[in-house]
Amino acid sequence: MPHRPEHTAPIRQPLWRGRQAMGALWFPADLLGESERARRILRHWRSGAAAFRFPQGDVLRFAVPVEMAAGGLDAWPLCRQGAVWSSAPLTAAECAALPAADVVLVLGGGAVPLAFADAAPLDPAQWLDVGAYALHDTLDRRLPPAVPVLLAPHEVADVRDALGAGVPPTSEAQRAFLKAASARRKANVHVPSSAPGGGRRSAGSGWRWVVLVVVALAVVGMMSRSTGHSSRPEWLALALAAGVVWFLVRSRKAASTWSSSPSAQSPSQLASQPVSRPAAHAIAARRLGRLGPQAWRQWLARLAVTSQLAQVLGRRQAAYMRRMLEMFDSGRLDEALRRAIPLDDNDSSGGQAFGTPGRRNDLSLTDGSPAAASMSFDPGLQDHLRQLYRRTFERLDREGRVDEAVFVLAELLKARQEALDYLERHARFEQAARLALTWDSPPGTIVRLLCLAGDWRRAVAVARRDQAFSEAVLQLAPKWPDAAARLREDWAHHLAAQGRWLEAIEVLWPLPAHRELAAGWLLRAEAEGSHLGARALVTRAALLPDTLEREVLRIRALADDPDQAAERVAVVEALLATQARSPALRDLARAVAPAVLADHARGDGRFKQAALRDLLRLAADPWLDADLPTGQPLPESVDQPLDGPRAIHAWSAPEPGAHAIVDAVPSDGGRCLVALGEAGAALVDGTGRITARFAVPAHRIVFAPSGTVALVLAPRAGVWRVSRLDLVRRTVTDLGVAQLSCFADAFDGVAWTVSDGRSIRVLDTREGLNEALWQVGDLGGEVVALTATAGLEQALVHGPNGLALWQYQLPQRRLTSRDTVPEGSGAGLLHPTGGWLRMAVDGDTLVCHHSTDVWRCSDAAPPDPRQARSWAVGDRWLLVARATPPGEAWHVLSAATGLRRGVLTWPSSGASRARVVGDHLLVFDDAGRLWTLDTRRTAVTRLSVR
Repeated sequence: MPHRPEHTAPIRQPLWRGRQAMGALWFPADLLGESERARRILRHWRSGAAAFRFPQGDVLRFAVPVEMAAGGLDAWPLCRQGAVWSSAPLTAAECAALPAADVVLVLGGGAVPLAFADAAPLDPAQWLDVGAYALHDTLDRRLPPAVPVLLAPHEVADVRDALGAGVPPTSEAQRAFLKAASARRKANVHVPSSAPGGGRRSAGSGWRWVVLVVVALAVVGMMSRSTGHSSRPEWLALALAAGVVWFLVRSRKAASTWSSSPSAQSPSQLASQPVSRPAAHAIAARRLGRLGPQAWRQWLARLAVTSQLAQVLGRRQAAYMRRMLEMFDSGRLDEALRRAIPLDDNDSSGGQAFGTPGRRNDLSLTDGSPAAASMSFDPGLQDHLRQLYRRTFERLDREGRVDEAVFVLAELLKARQEALDYLERHARFEQAARLALTWDSPPGTIVRLLCLAGDWRRAVAVARRDQAFSEAVLQLAPKWPDAAARLREDWAHHLAAQGRWLEAIEVLWPLPAHRELAAGWLLRAEAEGSHLGARALVTRAALLPDTLEREVLRIRALADDPDQAAERVAVVEALLATQARSPALRDLARAVAPAVLADHARGDGRFKQAALRDLLRLAADPWLDADLPTGQPLPESVDQPLDGPRAIHAWSAPEPGAHAIVDAVPSDGGRCLVALGEAGAALVDGTGRITARFAVPAHRIVFAPSGTVALVLAPRAGVWRVSRLDLVRRTVTDLGVAQLSCFADAFDGVAWTVSDGRSIRVLDTREGLNEALWQVGDLGGEVVALTATAGLEQALVHGPNGLALWQYQLPQRRLTSRDTVPEGSGAGLLHPTGGWLRMAVDGDTLVCHHSTDVWRCSDAAPPDPRQARSWAVGDRWLLVARATPPGEAWHVLSAATGLRRGVLTWPSSGASRARVVGDHLLVFDDAGRLWTLDTRRTAVTRLSVR
């Protein structure tokens, strides 16, 4: 509306001219609309400014005056005139004639006074749409790379600490011996027995002893022959040989590691070397299981039998057994326990013992890692010892001697789980937890005992490391519901950190006190849209059926919009996967079923007929059933997987985009997360449009299976800068910098496997890089490659004896093998399913070796197989680039057979890169092209990222 001057005193000069120190700007409402005024205020906004709204217009007031040119300005300049801000220069007389005001507008030769007290303050932040931008904290580069601290509990060094005062302390002689042994170890160069080549040292030492024994037995033979087989010299020679063997064996092994085993069965063979102990404060890598006897001990046992030396040894061991049994019979339990021979089975036998064990200094427990030598007895004697030890345990239990009773269970009877249960019955939770860690008990048992001991930080760390939340919660729930509830809450937060929002909601929902938090997570998942938001509708129908009617508009759009076929697929998959049945789930199935059938009729379906029939049964819609044609099968998916009927597909690259892509991974809902180098990272939809930006440098992407979290890395002067992206909340967390020699390109959303050279660590990436869930020390060489999948983790180690491949079973990270990688020409990659894939070129033929398989492909050989850019391998597929001037061709091969399934033609040579992520193949380049292939459906997406 036009302004009417409230003060009619004439103003001679109506506007400011030239450059002026402007303290504010005026935007008239009768000339500018509200949105235009907001746009101009944002354009002129400065730090410390404030905005106000009057009926006549808006004022932007600066914190300090800003010198600008009045001519050409898209606002009215306001400059200080005495005590007011005026839109025109005033004389002293004109200022004196003005009424009290803060702002004076000169209109039609008159003055309009305004007071800030009558204005409404404006918040321009409400005008900004920041939905496409990620929020993140800044990185403090003044700090050096952090050294990870192990979260999970370290291995118990001395079980005597766990059992407490019930076990006698070590003697002075033993402490002196251990101190001297420690000094000798520090003086020597340490090569772990588990490192490549490390195990040969101990084996060679064993064979030196064998050579000495052979010499001694040769002397026996010569003495026997020289005496014409007379009895007295022969027994003399046997006694001499027996003395030599006894001395060697006593020097070779500590007497306390002996055990008894049945003679009716033979010990198992040694499969591979044991794992070395990690550095201090680290959990040892899980053992391969019980280790069998060494080869030299087996050979020596056969030699002793053929030389009649076994008879002498047998008599000595029998005499020892008689003395031990007499101690038990006479009630001298303290002395009998110190001399008792542990029972054992064949899986834990270290081979034949050639002497008798010595007296124990105390009743401390062992961790079970070394394979103990055993004395072979009749199975009847084994049963007698078992019954004797069981009676001894019962007696100690009646007398309240808990520590000695635990010793009998754990060391003599080898009933370690029973020993833990016994300590638990006596409420010795801390002792039981420490022993469970030392004995490498099942993860659920360790977590449960740590929770009962009150050590929650370590309990959660072990549960995250071994994925043991579910098992531990089930164990705690019957007797300790409060502890189970607390662990369940930690479990839900762990799942949320992994980006598995819907699973976290289901885990947290049984706790009524935390349902408000779970409902907030559900809203967050729904707001994300795409596949996650569609699946969240099913979760709402199952957990909050009364609130489903609020989502009528979303459900209607889901049923009617032809462009939401992928979201309908996500809803149906979630409906068929849920075990719950309710009217709300039925109504949701009824809403989407007609649209899903229509998708199949158009050829866009994803389901087989059996899945469609399950959906119709869940919907139970009589009207829909009546509309279906009778006598005709339901339309099913026409998608063909890439490994279906053999056909060589031909694909072409997309058009160039506007951003150089240096890495890319698939995300939830058909989207892709792309790394743009120093320009940051971006989330792009199925059309190539950027829907979210993350303002952190991104050159490499570490993806999570959930598709909702990722790590991005950027090289920085010998270190890597690492940032965590939450694709649901659109947030960024700078985790810091780390010195990494190599790292896995996938993680579970929290635990990330990295190497700094000679060691491996699993880092907790929720908030930083300062905490490690697991680590293993010096592997005897440089770690040059790492891979991680849901069930297997591999490390390629380059040691003094060549390459060695270490394989760990997940989630427990138990070492399953350590094999030497055969040398050969050509390039190689770690195969995600296990093993080393070596590739070489034989003329125009690509030759691949994987484990025992060898296959050849004559059309896909690159010019130089050592170019790592030219290869990408996944669980089932191999991408190979070959130059075809002026461009190149990417050949899609089966990683198992080498069969060629398709060729992708790329316009430029040398600039494209490839990556295989699960069932998706991706090729991208510096020109902004992104090509993806879903091998489950042979569905291609060609994107130009702009």
